Amino acid sequence: LLGVAASAGRIYVTGGSGHETAFNAYKPTTKSWIPHPPLPQPRWQHMSVVLSDKLYLMGGYVNSLESASVAVYDINSKSWSAGAPMNEARRNGQAVVMDGRIYVAGGLTSSGTLNTAEVYDPATGFWTMIAPMSATRHSFAMAGHNGKLYAFGGNVIGETSEMYDASTDAWTVLPPLFEGSRRNNLAAVTLGDAIYLMGGTIVTNKLTRVDIYYPNTETWVPVPDMMQGCNYSYSVTLLNKIFLLCASDAVDPHMNILDSYEPGNRFFLRRKD
Repeated sequence: LLGVAASAGRIYVTGGSGHETAFNAYKPTTKSWIPHPPLPQPRWQHMSVVLSDKLYLMGGYVNSLESASVAVYDINSKSWSAGAPMNEARRNGQAVVMDGRIYVAGGLTSSGTLNTAEVYDPATGFWTMIAPMSATRHSFAMAGHNGKLYAFGGNVIGETSEMYDASTDAWTVLPPLFEGSRRNNLAAVTLGDAIYLMGGTIVTNKLTRVDIYYPNTETWVPVPDMMQGCNYSYSVTLLNKIFLLCASDAVDPHMNILDSYEPGNRFFLRRKD
């Protein structure tokens, strides 16, 4: 329901239901939250990424209306500006930075679930539609690895995943997630040669499950579970760690569960700050 992205040693958390203009940053080295200038417009169920020292907020509900608008925060000048709007309004989609561009896919509108996708090139300032996913998805997870996008789970039939190759502008269906691991609102993030899938829900059950996908071999490997189940999961990599923000148990985003994972210890560690 909120936006989470990371850069320059900070995790940026924006908007969210009940806190539509909130903007805070978490600094792991000092274990502290830092307030930032509020969002220019109330926004939630949006997507967020950082590219070239700029934080992009895309789509979602803006002033309670489904939107294709983009707000851009310059981390250096600490100022907001309007970005080029997407071609389609979407909420509960996913966004990933890959090869200097921003890719967005899936999501919801009042007309239903989307399979469409588009890419933003900051060099031209334009959004361009790309090939649609093979399935409509919202509340799913997406990550980039070696020039390819990987979409996992979400509100879609079956334990499905698929991969987008920008060089061919085509999606390919991948081996399914582990049996019984179909889930919504999960998080995915790339660290090294692996993509980590964490948390989410099956019906109303909050999951502790963590799975690793290795794109080079197209194999799934389970790892020890998280310490607590997590719905509405958001993950970023920072300082060679995975940080997981969980919007399950509190309204205020920066009071939610924050876990961290280091590849060497293979366990998620709870942070209570």
